[in-house]
Amino acid sequence: MIRVSISVFAVLSIAGCVATPPLPSNNAPPVQTETSQVATLTGSTEMVSLINAERAKVGLSPLSPDVHLSKLARQHAELMVKDNFFSHDVPGGLTYDQRMAAAGYKERNHGENISYGRRDPSYTVADWMKSRGHKANILDRQYEKIGVGSARPYYWVTIFSDR
Repeated sequence: MIRVSISVFAVLSIAGCVATPPLPSNNAPPVQTETSQVATLTGSTEMVSLINAERAKVGLSPLSPDVHLSKLARQHAELMVKDNFFSHDVPGGLTYDQRMAAAGYKERNHGENISYGRRDPSYTVADWMKSRGHKANILDRQYEKIGVGSARPYYWVTIFSDR
């Protein structure tokens, strides 16, 4: 059973977040509690370190954590949990580009990776590095800033920007 679950997640991550996986039951814990906030901060720091390690392997400079991008990422992760969806675009609402433009990133180069199902950031980054689109965001030479957010903590949103 574990092998099947891991395979399903890997396919969803590699598919570039197109398919919507089954979501946790309504009995799942609330999006944010004091304990989950601490876990989220630790996980976000680890996610940035892991992504910067991948960049270092190919001679790229590290990304600097950005509070504003992290807030945007966390808000999107929490919204996906609250509204029970898994997508860069908000169903019946804003597209990813519209979300970023509303946040002041209209004229900037930016990208977003999302993931569902992995509690451990190292598995999430490993999955992203196996996906052409996700890997391209991680290794984009133009990006200088990174924001990471999560909810429950197995929804991950990472936003990259050139400034």
